[in-house]
Amino acid sequence: MHGVTDVQTIGITLTNVNGSGTNVGPVLMKVLAGDTNEDSRTNVGDTNQTKSRSGQLTDGTNFKSDVNVDGRINVGDTNFVKAHSGHSLP
Repeated sequence: MHGVTDVQTIGITLTNVNGSGTNVGPVLMKVLAGDTNEDSRTNVGDTNQTKSRSGQLTDGTNFKSDVNVDGRINVGDTNFVKAHSGHSLP
C-alpha cells in the first residue's frame, strides 16, 4: 500500500473476496508506528514490551515488536518505538 502515513485511520475495501465477486468493507485499519501493544498510543509500555522481547526471533506471538520487519527483535526495534513515543490516535 502506498501513501499511508503514520498516525491515521484508513478504510480498506476488499474486492472479489474468495473469488465470489463480493466486496467487503470498508474495514478500518489504524496506522500508528511503534504501537506494539495496540492501545492506540505509542509510549513507554510499547518500549518496555519491545525491549523485553529483544533477542527473540519473530514468531506469531511477538511479531508486532519486530517493527523493522527483519525477523529479529533487537535494539533497532526498541529505538524505533522510542522515537515514536508520544504519538496517539483518537
